[in-house]
Amino acid sequence: MQNFQYERRKKRRLKPITVFLLSLFATLVMSGSYLYYSYQQDYQARIENAKIYGRYFSQKTSLVMENLSQSLYILSSIIRWQNGKTDYYEELAGYLIKIIPETININLAKDGIVSHVYPYEQNKFAIGHNLLLSQARRDEALKTLLSRKVTVAGPLLLIQGGRGIAFRQAVFLPNKKNSAENTPQEKLIIQKNPQNTEANNDDRFWGFVIITYDFPKIMQRLNYEELTLAGLSWNLWHISPRTGQKESIISSGTIQKNQVQTFSIPLQNATWFLDVSPKASAQNHKFIIETFLYVFICLLLSLLCTFIFILNNKNKIIERQSNTDTLTNLPNRKCFYTLLKNALQNHFNTVHAEDEPVLHLCILDLNDFKQINDKYGHIIGDKILIEFSRRLSESHLPDEFASRLGGDEFLAVYYCTPAKENEIPKRLADILDYLQQPYTINEKVYTVTASLGFICPSREMLNKKPPSQSDEEFFLDKADRVMYQRKREYHQKQRT
Repeated sequence: MQNFQYERRKKRRLKPITVFLLSLFATLVMSGSYLYYSYQQDYQARIENAKIYGRYFSQKTSLVMENLSQSLYILSSIIRWQNGKTDYYEELAGYLIKIIPETININLAKDGIVSHVYPYEQNKFAIGHNLLLSQARRDEALKTLLSRKVTVAGPLLLIQGGRGIAFRQAVFLPNKKNSAENTPQEKLIIQKNPQNTEANNDDRFWGFVIITYDFPKIMQRLNYEELTLAGLSWNLWHISPRTGQKESIISSGTIQKNQVQTFSIPLQNATWFLDVSPKASAQNHKFIIETFLYVFICLLLSLLCTFIFILNNKNKIIERQSNTDTLTNLPNRKCFYTLLKNALQNHFNTVHAEDEPVLHLCILDLNDFKQINDKYGHIIGDKILIEFSRRLSESHLPDEFASRLGGDEFLAVYYCTPAKENEIPKRLADILDYLQQPYTINEKVYTVTASLGFICPSREMLNKKPPSQSDEEFFLDKADRVMYQRKREYHQKQRT
């Protein structure tokens, strides 16, 4: 239960007609969106939509794969320029990974044997691996070597987990008469294909440049889910080099075979294919029937929401009026007694460690409040009480609560660390100081002080409880006596 909500006084309550219109609008929007996206296009429009998206994503995929191969061209050109040296390998590899964050590793295989890996720690197990002798990698390596072009392998399962795409390029060094040692550095050109198959047959083989990319992240970059959001089914596939059969790479699900549109995606050494088809759609008469059905359901739901809102509002008003003080919106005495009874039961049933916060029952009374009412009027007095209640409520932690006992007297329950005898706990002192800060009302400042009496209830105290009193009344009576003692001390100080 919320102890205080001053803002509630300023809120405008929603009217039932507003709730009905808002709920009707919301339900109509949701159902209309569903119907719109389900039946917005006829057969020809859906086919044309599939063609547009298919062309776009096939070209986009081809372009992304081509861009990924640029790192190979850069590395191979640098190695040729340095005549086989790898002085700038780690620095350049680190830079390329920053540019393309989907990169998993960048490896060099001199003479076909993996000699450099980056990053090292995650890939050091690959050092010494001979691609030309490996049963799993030999065919791909020979294809790269013989074609002198970039080759793409995958998607394949990686040793370190996940799926990746491996880009490879064989590096050939020029013979001595064409050596880069006799070429000025400023004439270095990074070529798209540094090896010319016909003109450089006499060049000597240096090794391979291999870059592996994270396939799921590449697919995230391509964002094929846009096809699904556009109401299309799709399947990206290729012909498996091992089986020669059609193999799906990634798919959105079932495709309508009678409406499928196929687009080729040429890669460096292979071809991928993208199948796109519109999702199944219903007939026009079904659309009309479902439209009327959804409108009818929306009306029923809106009426139900409005009825629940009215009933809930009435119950809240009745409950609030029976449990709260009309001026401050704090719990009234009856509600406070119920809350206090539950809090005391929990307090007595809990074993408290030393210096652990425990329940403190407090009574607060504004000093000389009658003079404020007499001097400034009851309207100002009421506003001070409201502001005092707001501050009191703001000082609460979970499970703490307060109540207006009547007039300018308030009850509160706080959980504080016990202080020394005859001393007020620091937290209560801080709260009292906050409550006594100047009050600004109608641009005028008023000073209000309060007396605070508190006790820390214990079972030993109940030995002196009269049979006619409940536990709550007994403890409140003891706190009240402490408060009046504080009040007498305050008045004695004022007289002196």
